[in-house]
Amino acid sequence: MNDSIGNMKMRRSIRQYKPDRVSPDGIAQIIGDRLFAANGMGKQSPTIAVF
Repeated sequence: MNDSIGNMKMRRSIRQYKPDRVSPDGIAQIIGDRLFAANGMGKQSPTIAVF
């Protein structure tokens, strides 16, 4: 079997989240950085939802 296909079939994501909350400054940094992300040559408007 091709190594690439084998890697795709065997890949699993396991996440363990820390109980720490993200600081308001951290959230503001993430939102600010997101505004500069690639967006399809300016044709896709970003949508940012903060809960």
